[in-house]
Amino acid sequence: MLIRLKRECFIRGMELCELETSFTQLIRAKPAYDQTLIECVEEYLKDCDLRKIRAATIRYYRQKLNLLMNMYSPRIFISSITSEMLESFINDKGSREHNKRVISAFYAYLMRKRILSENPLLRVVNPRNRSRHRIPGILTVAQTIRLFQELPESCVVAFALMTFFGVRPQEITSETKERTLRAEDIDIKTRSIKIPEETAKMGNWRNISNLPETAWRWLEVYMPKERPIFPYSYATYRRISWLEAYMPKEGPIFPYSYATYRRIRKLLSVKMPKDGLRHSMASYGYHELGIETTVEILGQESGYEVFKRHYKPGRRKGFF
Repeated sequence: MLIRLKRECFIRGMELCELETSFTQLIRAKPAYDQTLIECVEEYLKDCDLRKIRAATIRYYRQKLNLLMNMYSPRIFISSITSEMLESFINDKGSREHNKRVISAFYAYLMRKRILSENPLLRVVNPRNRSRHRIPGILTVAQTIRLFQELPESCVVAFALMTFFGVRPQEITSETKERTLRAEDIDIKTRSIKIPEETAKMGNWRNISNLPETAWRWLEVYMPKERPIFPYSYATYRRISWLEAYMPKEGPIFPYSYATYRRIRKLLSVKMPKDGLRHSMASYGYHELGIETTVEILGQESGYEVFKRHYKPGRRKGFF
């Protein structure tokens, strides 16, 4: 406690006796039991689980908070972590914005639970650096054609949903037991796809519709009625009526793990950029479907703000 007071005196350029009022307030606000960092982290992650935060998000929080513990020891008292220490962590590895986002959520929990009486994160300097955003990597029409020629038939529906409907990979297949998109969420007759709140990345239900008929024809051909296996060849699907031949009545759209999905991607000759399928749909959709429809399909919570930073390359025809 005395060391902390001396540090505050040094920072403020004051004598120790001048901090009498602050010292009294600190003593009154100090919790009876000063918790360690690892105790706070475990409590926070349990709280995230109770609030039904996505498993992938909790895993990401744990990864970032483990880096914080590795930097300053899991047994350090949470009240001993200063704003300077937090600033060093935020600037250390990875994206500064991502690091601060995780730490902000963690300290908001500590303040809400009154584990801390003061938030040191408020004193962290946050420089406003102008970000540069490159044109996103997307697939050309020729690459898209080759992609679907090479795919195993059992994967066509999943990749069609990602490519033409903007569905996220983690909404189709998951590394955890989270609910993923199922056949019963797709209504071919009404031309709509329901992404339930427990499946959507941001936890908000959304409905996908208003897409060109060519997008729906991929599903009409490859959706299995009774099993998630696609028994027809690529040549066959081009000759028959598109969607209702394979639509499963129930069950997962993609019966494989997320790791399998990533391995399939690596086996393809088409090298897809990160989130390339979703970005492709968004970019072509901007020109073919319009901004409002495309943003609604993608489920962007911030509306056009995220869209304008990451999508919208030059106009190309022939995607839908």
